[in-house]
Amino acid sequence: MQFYALEQVIETFGENEWYYFERIINKESGWCSTIWNGMSICPKVAPIVNLTNGSTAFGLCQTMMSLHKVDDDFLTNPYRQVDWCIEYILNRKGYGTPQIAWNFHIKNGWF
Repeated sequence: MQFYALEQVIETFGENEWYYFERIINKESGWCSTIWNGMSICPKVAPIVNLTNGSTAFGLCQTMMSLHKVDDDFLTNPYRQVDWCIEYILNRKGYGTPQIAWNFHIKNGWF
């Protein structure tokens, strides 16, 4: 999954942006595609509902499931999560690159 992410980030943003993308994912999920916000361990299978703290943030870049429309495959497919994270960074107002998204994250504690 990380090699796929590396390829996609380089193709979309350029090689220098990988450092920032990786930092975002490490900070948000530790590369755990099955984790809900508030969990301390990475479950082997994504729980159907988040019972930890009511947050809807899930997956590699802690996608707010209550705000963003994603299909059922999103919960079980880390490659779709990588694609979603890249698209989110690329099209989010004020971001455009992982470096800008990371700088925002540092200042605000979320992105």
